[in-house]
Amino acid sequence: MTCSSRDVARVRALAERLGRPAATPAEARGMLGMR
Repeated sequence: MTCSSRDVARVRALAERLGRPAATPAEARGMLGMR
């Protein structure tokens, strides 16, 4: 699975909602996997 900039932006917005920003794409991938 590739991590495109669009996915990163979407995950960042989702992270902001949760109150913890995703700094790295790896964290974004982890958050997506958690969901």
